[in-house]
Amino acid sequence: MKIIKNSTVRGSESDASANLSVIGVFQIVQDCVTEILGKYEIDGVSLLRKYNAFWVFSKNGVRLIKPIAWSEAYTAEVFISDYSLARVFVDVAIKDGAGELAAYARVELCALDAATFRIRKTSTVGIDSRIVCEAAEYGITNETPSENGLSLVERITVRSSNIDLNNHTNNVEYMRFVLDTYSVAQIKARPIAGVDVCYVNQSYEGDVLEVCKRSDGDSDTVALFKDGTVIFKCKLSF
Repeated sequence: MKIIKNSTVRGSESDASANLSVIGVFQIVQDCVTEILGKYEIDGVSLLRKYNAFWVFSKNGVRLIKPIAWSEAYTAEVFISDYSLARVFVDVAIKDGAGELAAYARVELCALDAATFRIRKTSTVGIDSRIVCEAAEYGITNETPSENGLSLVERITVRSSNIDLNNHTNNVEYMRFVLDTYSVAQIKARPIAGVDVCYVNQSYEGDVLEVCKRSDGDSDTVALFKDGTVIFKCKLSF
């Protein structure tokens, strides 16, 4: 099954250059993942009600291939590309008005039991022969960045607006924390071409997170820690 959504770049999805922003891409991806799971009645709300479980993003690899300007048309194609005993992989292809690939994401999800917080087998949360997988349109190898050798940039407190329906920090909010460590001038000077994300642990309202960073020339690694434990880490490629 593939869902194709037609839209235009909204003001809330635009960056300081009036193009679809990195955050805008992550928001589109999140909404698309929710919608494709909803078609199988295994979205976050349904999963909690039917199976007492909830989805978490474990990885997300995003490639930013070409800009789409504010108010320009785009399509977002979303489909499940694969699944295993413990993981589901959802791909999102964002294409411009001419049908050319502008951004691509591959999200890896797992289901956690709401009572024990242990990983559930996908077969126990509605992943079965109903699921129709589609072939990936773009190759993504999600790198797992090392959190070693990072320097503290700032400390932030998770606020109520960062929290989602599972009462933990929403996956997009982590990217907002990361991008806020860069100035507009820095982002314009070195546009982000790719992001490899690992969601390692959960954080909650009121948690204080340490944002740490390391520059490796044509890439940066950013990690968020809570009490010395890594919560989130990502590699930004330029």
